[in-house]
Amino acid sequence: MRKRKIGGKVSIVAGVGMIAFAVGSLQAAEADFDYDIPSQSLASALRSFARTSHAQIIFDDALVHDVRTNTIHGRYSTDIVLTKLLATSGLTARHDSSGVYVIAMTSAQDSQAASGQPSPTGDDPPPDAPPTQVTVKAKRPELTDKVDRRVYNLANDASAGVGMATDLLDKIPSVQVSPTGVVTLRGDRRVTILIDGKEPANGNQALLSLAAADIDRIEVITNPSARYGPDGSAGIINIITKKKFPLGFSGSISPQIAGNGERMISGLFDLNYGKLSAKGVVNFDHLPLLRRMRVTYDTPAAAASANTMKAIGDRSWLDLTLNYKVDERNSLALDIASSKGGTTQNDAFSYTSGGANYTGVSHSNHPFHMTYVDATYTRSIDAAGTTLSVDASGARTNSSFNESTVNQYTSGDEATFGQSTSTLVVENDLTVDFGRTFSEEMSFNAGVELKPQHTTTNSLFYDTGNIGGPYTDGLAHNFDGTRTVSAAYMTWSQGFGAWTGLLGMRTEREDLSLVTADNVVKREDMNLYPSLHLMRSVGQNSKLKLSYAKRIDRPDIAQYDPSIGSANSEIYYTGNPDLKSPKTDSFEAQYIYNLKDTNFEGTLFSRHTQDYTWSESTLDSSGAIHVRPANAGDATSSGISTTLRAPVTPHLKYSLNIDLLHNTIPQYDSGTRTFNSLNSNILVEYEAPARSKLKGDVYQLKLNYTGRAYNPEGYSGAYHSLDLTWQHSLTPKVVAVIDAINITNGSDMVQIVDIPGLKYRSAQRMFGTYLRFGLAYKFAVN
Repeated sequence: MRKRKIGGKVSIVAGVGMIAFAVGSLQAAEADFDYDIPSQSLASALRSFARTSHAQIIFDDALVHDVRTNTIHGRYSTDIVLTKLLATSGLTARHDSSGVYVIAMTSAQDSQAASGQPSPTGDDPPPDAPPTQVTVKAKRPELTDKVDRRVYNLANDASAGVGMATDLLDKIPSVQVSPTGVVTLRGDRRVTILIDGKEPANGNQALLSLAAADIDRIEVITNPSARYGPDGSAGIINIITKKKFPLGFSGSISPQIAGNGERMISGLFDLNYGKLSAKGVVNFDHLPLLRRMRVTYDTPAAAASANTMKAIGDRSWLDLTLNYKVDERNSLALDIASSKGGTTQNDAFSYTSGGANYTGVSHSNHPFHMTYVDATYTRSIDAAGTTLSVDASGARTNSSFNESTVNQYTSGDEATFGQSTSTLVVENDLTVDFGRTFSEEMSFNAGVELKPQHTTTNSLFYDTGNIGGPYTDGLAHNFDGTRTVSAAYMTWSQGFGAWTGLLGMRTEREDLSLVTADNVVKREDMNLYPSLHLMRSVGQNSKLKLSYAKRIDRPDIAQYDPSIGSANSEIYYTGNPDLKSPKTDSFEAQYIYNLKDTNFEGTLFSRHTQDYTWSESTLDSSGAIHVRPANAGDATSSGISTTLRAPVTPHLKYSLNIDLLHNTIPQYDSGTRTFNSLNSNILVEYEAPARSKLKGDVYQLKLNYTGRAYNPEGYSGAYHSLDLTWQHSLTPKVVAVIDAINITNGSDMVQIVDIPGLKYRSAQRMFGTYLRFGLAYKFAVN
């Protein structure tokens, strides 16, 4: 027989990018992970646990020799999983002074070992055998597949130390970021962006304030379960920020400058001492913008306009998160954030036609200030995996828009017009979630949510020239919009045979109130949003996933405002109080193959959307173009998405994604249009061998292509971009990154409007080719 005895082979298993794992620093959102650990040796199971939880574990191979574990499948806290893994082993998991998990014998076994009595597990190794210590680190996988999502771990990406969130998003397969900052998923812009599972108060603008250095991983959820809100028919992109730091004071500082005039500095600071931890994020960004646009009109009359826009945007972002672990079962988190800044814009333009010709200038500024508070309480009710969390958040955004335009006609006449608008947006959210784990293959989650939103807008317009502009002089307009969404959901996860199923149902009631001086609109809408996810292993290295979800695309409240938002002498933009929320039924079938570092995913998908929404252009009685959002009818989108990630050599790897789309889009004039399109991402990375104590240089090539896409009144032209990145370690703590942006200069945006009585083409270029240089300095003080 063989006794377990400390002093033999020692293994250390750790998540990459972490020095030590401090339990006190875990936020509530990170307390639970989705585990899929088959029955195997305890040593292998502990390594699998470390890869999933990103924890650090130290154990003696002699202790875990010949021990087998049961299957663990479901969502659990780290402590519960370790308890299950060690349930029949006679071992226990303890924390050392730095928070590392140490696998050791229980007290009973300690006594038994001290008395020299044999353990029932086997023979004692020779007493004179020299102890052999081996360090094994579990590499954190770059890609993880869950039953309802794909997780991309980007903390060690070459661009993660500098840049913004959009720089990392642009490297995710099936995700494209347009030159104007619009994020699409498989070519569809109807995608919801979440940060740590919550919608940011400033919407997708949060991506311009979120530094890449603060991002740990990105979850792509093309068919979300009922646990998530149903907004975003294309799916959800959930950005998870960093939350685990070594004990003591640590962080990073990253300054950046670019050839287009951009200047940015971001800082990430963490103070972690046992039960209490604090994370601070600071970001300051100065971004000049230059856009040249030309519009050519064919009908109703031949004309052309040219516009050169120069703008400067300044933003600051301050975010403080406090986490306090009250005891082993209760924890609190508080997040306080503030963002302030604005954009100043100057336009110079000209207009030529067979009739009136003019030149003009326009000046506008758009300051804003947003504050945000979020408080979370989490309780682990019992050791079986029952949890309760309560989250309350509130956001308040004040903004204004001041615009003035002067047009000088060749006839000597003048048009002078403008507006002054102030907007207040208040958003609150209260969520209660309950989770219960019955076994390794069975779990239940339920929750309720109350989400009121209130938008008020006050506008004053003037129009004083001897030629009338788009506004009515002296007109005051007030808009008050309120939306309250009440929701309840439940999900049930269970294994049956070779399959794992996740069934969900969400019910939501929406109350909408829109008030102007001329009209009051009130609506009530109640809907069910079911979801179903199935997954099974197909052979040793393959998985099959099937899913269905019902989704909705609610317009922003401001899109209901019938007042003019912005305008010039040819075109003006308003909202639409009659707008309906499009609803989508989404089906997917995925095949996934994983073998070591090689990954292939093929997805067949089909979506049917009712009340598809786009911008509608019409001519008013004065001949000006009126643009507003409108419902066009039913639309369908289907296709295949394939992604291949594989190494070529130990230092060279690539990722290739191709989306082939077949779409049928309703037309505003009549009928439908069917078209095929292609979107693609290619990422090639070479990591040179290490230099002495420094990491090797990293070289990345990124090529994105977005094909032509038709819409209810025309189409958007294809565009592409090619970027290069070089990362060079100057010291063990300082890394330099140089990016060459838009090398092929192929990111011109072309939009065609072609409907009866109106046809025009607009082409705009936001920026050319430029270089960006950044530094990333990381520090840690114990």
